[in-house]
Amino acid sequence: MPTMARSAETAAPGLRVIALPAVICAIVVGGCGDGDSDAPGPGTIQPKPGRLSAKEARLIAGVERRVKDYCARVAALVAAGSAPSAAQYAQATRAIDTLAELAREKPLAADPGGQTPRHALGDIAEDLEGSNCDSRLVRRIDEALAVIPAE
Repeated sequence: MPTMARSAETAAPGLRVIALPAVICAIVVGGCGDGDSDAPGPGTIQPKPGRLSAKEARLIAGVERRVKDYCARVAALVAAGSAPSAAQYAQATRAIDTLAELAREKPLAADPGGQTPRHALGDIAEDLEGSNCDSRLVRRIDEALAVIPAE
């Protein structure tokens, strides 16, 4: 057995000489690419951008208006020492959920001005974050945005 150990020790430096360049080559080649890590793989079906219908564009505007109205009611209620009712909150969340559903169905579709439903949700959340409205709405929008494909 001592001769086998010696031959392995003797062969190891040669293997290192061969293995090291092979490992470096694999790292270099494996790490190279076109830099587009978000590019779809072969056979991946990409959603078509499309356009939103006039009804869908009105839906976006309606949701934005409903959320603004809700926030105005919240401000008035808080100033009076009260809070919004469960029904008022449910109405605002239904509007957000409807817009989120449209964004999931048509993630790349835009209205005539170029705004997508996903972008509209993001704008609503951004507007709410700086306000004294209802932080639950922002969380709900953030949860919806987390599962909607990015543009």
